[in-house]
Amino acid sequence: MRLYCQVPDLKEAWIELPQVWLGKHAQRRDQAIEAAEKYKSNTLTEFAVAMALLDNWNLPGLAGNPDAWDFTLLDLRLMAWVRNETLQSFGRCFIVPKGSPEPLQPGQDTNPTATNLPGGSETQALPSA
Repeated sequence: MRLYCQVPDLKEAWIELPQVWLGKHAQRRDQAIEAAEKYKSNTLTEFAVAMALLDNWNLPGLAGNPDAWDFTLLDLRLMAWVRNETLQSFGRCFIVPKGSPEPLQPGQDTNPTATNLPGGSETQALPSA
């Protein structure tokens, strides 16, 4: 998914987020953290991670050989936008939806079946007379 920067003088900037985050992205994240240690800056490290996660982009100041990039010379508004869009999307893949089961009642089995779930039908044998 391609996203365009909404900062007025940076509207030519864009990034592409993958449809699905993969293990390779997590590996790139870890490698970027190690490589960015030289900056001794959380802001620059987070930006380096965001860049490592991207497969494609058009960002002023980040063309050509990555070894020649100097993050300290980039517009902070651009860095914040890339960081926010990328890391928020990446972070959402770690959220696992959970159901909200009803709390167990005293004596209720910890492994519910259809017979003891709310709304389930429960049948019992009547005592013989």
